[in-house]
Amino acid sequence: MSETMKAWVTRVRLPPSQGGIVLEEDYPKPVPKGSQLLIKVKAVALNAGGWKTIYLKPFCYIAKRPGTCEPEFTGVIEGGQLAGSGWDLGDEVYGANTTWFLSGNGALAQYVLTDPDKLARKPRSMSFEEAATLPVALLTPYWSLVTIGGLVKGDGKRIFINGGSGGVGFGAIQIAKAYGAYVVSTCSPESEALVRSLGADEVIDYRSVDLIPYLSEKYTGRLSFDILCDNVGNPELFLHSASGSYLKPDGMYINVGGGAFNGWKDTGWFLWQLLKCTCVPVFLGGVPRKYRFIQTPPGRVGEAMRAAAQLIDEGKFKGVIDSEYEFEDAVKAYDRIISNRAKGKVVIKVP
Repeated sequence: MSETMKAWVTRVRLPPSQGGIVLEEDYPKPVPKGSQLLIKVKAVALNAGGWKTIYLKPFCYIAKRPGTCEPEFTGVIEGGQLAGSGWDLGDEVYGANTTWFLSGNGALAQYVLTDPDKLARKPRSMSFEEAATLPVALLTPYWSLVTIGGLVKGDGKRIFINGGSGGVGFGAIQIAKAYGAYVVSTCSPESEALVRSLGADEVIDYRSVDLIPYLSEKYTGRLSFDILCDNVGNPELFLHSASGSYLKPDGMYINVGGGAFNGWKDTGWFLWQLLKCTCVPVFLGGVPRKYRFIQTPPGRVGEAMRAAAQLIDEGKFKGVIDSEYEFEDAVKAYDRIISNRAKGKVVIKVP
């Protein structure tokens, strides 16, 4: 058996299109240690955190190099410590290595190592490519809305989802609707049909309105929201003095997007906003609403995915693919996700 593999490897802090990732034909094939399992990768879904970690400051400084990129994958178990893992050789799975940047063990390669508790069984009804869209699209909104937001089936909560057509937003809409929530979401006119097809009750064209005044005028009183799930990263939705009109007194703002970072200046701005959201008391002008910045604990990945997977079995969740690329065209795939025009997930097929 070959000891090497094809892999897209990052060695320098540059954009993918400028050599930030390079296809290597003889990159060392990973060897399982301890309880790790070896996965023959079939498809990878690109993640916003992936390209940011390749070359944007400060994230690019925490990525191990040389290393492979991306957390989300589907594949087949081909080796490793199977005893007591609950898995067998040949099992078709999907999963997410959420700390790939620390280990250099990303999924954009023919093989990847992972822990048994970071896997879920691939739905038989889905192709490998469609299943690759599931890990973060299931995990992040499930963790945000259900685990952190306290969403309970049948409680009739009203939820505002900022950014409904992206890689997390499309999952948030479906999970919210599966739990019986009333969903209002933003998107571009080009994405409206998709967002409505996922179940959104109302869709706001963010290009045609001044969002905060619009929300504060239309969604007040009994129409205000229990949860504001922000996949874009616009802290003014929380910090603005009008937020109390569209977010209920016991409501919660959940920051999933984090915002767009491009250097130390952006990072400083974000940390300042985070400080204002979390540490300023009400008597000094702080917002009298709950704020949460989402970071999913790595050890809870498999648990959350398996809990959310029942929604797939019930036909209440589907993957959304924006586009598919061959393995050799990974740079083109990164160009697509970096453009911020993707509707759903950008998927790369792995030979």
